[in-house]
Amino acid sequence: MSSSFVNRAPRPIKGERRREYWDTNLPNFALVVTPRGTKSFIIEYRLADSNGMVHHVRYTIGQYGPEWSLEKARDEARRLFVFIKAGIDPREERKAHKRRAITRERRVSLDRDRNDLLSHLVRRYIHRNQEGISDQTKIKQERDILENLVSEIGDRSVRHLSESDYARGSAEVIEIGQWSRSDVDRVVSIFIDWLRSE
Repeated sequence: MSSSFVNRAPRPIKGERRREYWDTNLPNFALVVTPRGTKSFIIEYRLADSNGMVHHVRYTIGQYGPEWSLEKARDEARRLFVFIKAGIDPREERKAHKRRAITRERRVSLDRDRNDLLSHLVRRYIHRNQEGISDQTKIKQERDILENLVSEIGDRSVRHLSESDYARGSAEVIEIGQWSRSDVDRVVSIFIDWLRSE
């Protein structure tokens, strides 16, 4: 089987569900062509289950195209035959790969959500501001106001917070009576501007 043959491989004739072209260079590896002209690479193998029953399995590597060239599919077939020889079913290996990918995706999503939490960003903001401010009283005021803002709004992702959420939170902080409206509005406004620049 060659790349030029794969490109011009005939479709099944009328009445055929598919047409298979087996590779003479790699046993049990084939090109399958459907009536619509879709071309896919497959392998066939036999594998015993836990009860010792031998099953004949047909496994699709992928569809011919940008992702799966003939040579790439052949290499993948050779890799899979190593698994099969060791008694590992490629179908299970594919499921495990998908599970690992889903786990990684969830971990990345969780880390992203954690980094977007209001409390996390408040801590980052305060830490950065401390480097340029020598007035410890001002630092403490900013920290106290913003920490109370988190308590009033709730520790949510900033992606889901609106201007009205910040306004409501600021009003609740002012109600505590420890800071003036102008101080609260100033601190919250500077913090929101910093968020937008991040």
